[in-house]
Amino acid sequence: MKASRNKSILGLAAWLVLASVLYPSSSEACEPIVSGQTKYTKIEFGGEAHCYWFWAEAGQGVVIGMGDNSKGGVLEPRIQLYDPRGVRIRDSWHHSQATIENCQLAVTGIYTMVASDAGGDVDTGEYALSLVVAPGDTTSLCEWIVSGETKSATILFGGEIHGYSFWAEAGQGVVIESGDNSEGGILEPRIQLYDPRGVRIKDSWDYSQATIDNCPLTKTGIYTIVASDADEYREVAPDTGNYGVSLVVTGGTTTCLQDRDGGDMTAGRAVNGTVAPGGDLEAYTFYGEVGQGIDVQVTDRSALGHLEPRVRLCDPNGRQVADSWDYARASITDYQLKMSGFYTIVVSDKVEYREVSTDTGEYGISVAVMPPKDPHGLYPYGPRPGDGESISFCDPNYQVGDVLVENKKLPSGSVVKRVSGAYLLSWWSVVGATGYDVYFAASPCLPLEKIAENIPDAWTPMPAVEGGQVCHWRVVAHTPSGDIKGPTWWFAAKACPFSLTISTVGRGSIVDPNAGVHSYPQGQVVSVTAKADPEFEFVRWEGSAVDANKAVREYQDAAGSKVWVTVDGAYTLKAVFEEVICDFPLDDDPGWTRQGQWEFGKPTGQGGEEHGNPDPTGGYTGQNVFGVHLNGDYDTTVGGPYWLVGGPFDLSGYQDVQLRFWRWLNTDCADYVKSSLEVSRDRKTWNPVWQNPQDAEVADAAWTLVEEEIGSWADGQPNVYVRWSYQIVKERAYPYSGWNLDDIQLIGRSRK
Repeated sequence: MKASRNKSILGLAAWLVLASVLYPSSSEACEPIVSGQTKYTKIEFGGEAHCYWFWAEAGQGVVIGMGDNSKGGVLEPRIQLYDPRGVRIRDSWHHSQATIENCQLAVTGIYTMVASDAGGDVDTGEYALSLVVAPGDTTSLCEWIVSGETKSATILFGGEIHGYSFWAEAGQGVVIESGDNSEGGILEPRIQLYDPRGVRIKDSWDYSQATIDNCPLTKTGIYTIVASDADEYREVAPDTGNYGVSLVVTGGTTTCLQDRDGGDMTAGRAVNGTVAPGGDLEAYTFYGEVGQGIDVQVTDRSALGHLEPRVRLCDPNGRQVADSWDYARASITDYQLKMSGFYTIVVSDKVEYREVSTDTGEYGISVAVMPPKDPHGLYPYGPRPGDGESISFCDPNYQVGDVLVENKKLPSGSVVKRVSGAYLLSWWSVVGATGYDVYFAASPCLPLEKIAENIPDAWTPMPAVEGGQVCHWRVVAHTPSGDIKGPTWWFAAKACPFSLTISTVGRGSIVDPNAGVHSYPQGQVVSVTAKADPEFEFVRWEGSAVDANKAVREYQDAAGSKVWVTVDGAYTLKAVFEEVICDFPLDDDPGWTRQGQWEFGKPTGQGGEEHGNPDPTGGYTGQNVFGVHLNGDYDTTVGGPYWLVGGPFDLSGYQDVQLRFWRWLNTDCADYVKSSLEVSRDRKTWNPVWQNPQDAEVADAAWTLVEEEIGSWADGQPNVYVRWSYQIVKERAYPYSGWNLDDIQLIGRSRK
């Protein structure tokens, strides 16, 4: 019986995949995948195809990679992409790695990928499938990268691709490098760049280092870098290993929290830095005027002298105007500036043709702008907070009233001023400036937005900043001869350490200590007690203290709870109280409508002899339950659905409504026996809340707590119904012991 049904399942596999593609709104046969995710699985049987779905919008682009990870490299991966109408828009296969790329989407909705083996010899084995949607949305798992940052990552599976997002503006330029850091130097790094419309604008690969440079940007928005291994023609298997990817955006930040090498070189100076890991880019900037000359020297100072220094110069429009490398010293000399503004210097290691791996090590850089000019008064200069500074609003010495006024007399006789203080953004004033615009972003992932326009003084109040944020900002000075755009600066706001913020949700209170923000010595253990109001229940503790396992529960019941919290950082703790609106302990029959084999009474612990587990011998509390055939397994005759319907319930005065109950359920997969939970506010239109898996049994061996959010349908509604069901869909369904329900509650919060 079992074997014959397995054959039937295999015979249906191709039909299920096809049905899911033709009817994409029903994706039960497909597995969800999101941007930035890699799936690793196996083709078990010859001719088997796997289905994956994702949501995307018109105007986005996708990159999909599928790599052979089978033993012996026998798979020829194939991926097909279907749009929300069920129309195939791309089809790709290769001997070891298939890719769909530079693919702009024309329709909004659910897209479907079908992964299979392309060979005619029905091969089987493991494969990896990766997706990047450009630009990504809030569900994307792709990482953000900022100018001046280098990311280290690992390609774990053949065919895996990684996505990195960054914000940039039209008129900026980018330099991007990816270096092989794998053991044995086996990766061929590849990087693709997609613009905010999802259109690929650059593509580069090489044996140990891939580079995108001299790339002015024409659009403002989110750009996406796709990093992968470049599969050479007929390569036996895709490679795996570590790599580094680095980004420099001209006019963007030159350093970041993880890499402090870089900065403003306008005044002329010599500094040391380190290229590490392989693929690292270092960014420096300077302000120059038309006709000035520039001299840049970069020298190898690595321990073994194996850097081949490379230096590139990009103009204020993001165009690369000079490029030099050599074995020990790279130089840009006698270059005369063609425009005024901020120039970007990019330092890296030059990888020679077919060099086994990228080099790392220390370097020295010196920059001279000729004739030299004092940056004071020349452009927005000397930010406060300082570029790359970490500040703490938790410091009691960091007060609003601490304001420092500085004046500096220039050789020309002009005087410039800077006003520094806590909760201020300030800079040295620009000679001749008639006003300033200030742009600010509370995260490197957000665009710079104007927060002050044409202000007369070289300072403005700092926007609200939370601990842990990394903020970017820029100043544009207005002068009679034109605007002068300053560099992009950043600062980090430290999270306040050793504090506990206590709050409540619902009708209840914190009685020891009071709700609010409390500071403690590092590592102090604090007790917190919560108490529910009458007719309400304490439900749970939430917050970062719980997530970090810093809260240990002493006791908890419906009336309240007490926990002990170890305060070794800045944590939050929230007590959640909810009113029990309707309570059905099932000590007595509430008289709900039932069909089929639904019964009220005491289960006898029978059933489950062939499949799953038997019924319980009583309720979760008390003796009685609502169940399907309390003396054994359900009847497998095709029929149903059969309902247990509760209601109507008056929830007109409540919000954030949840359905809570205890379940003991044993059932065949939904292909054969469908079990579901639904809610309605008119007993005509039913909204699905839960359904058993399509291709797997449910086999509870104990009571299981179920909490379902139903507020989107039930909040504020006077007539709410809930129903549980089972349905024998087709023949050869297996008998299981079915549903058992106890202690059913509707909970929520009053709208008052």
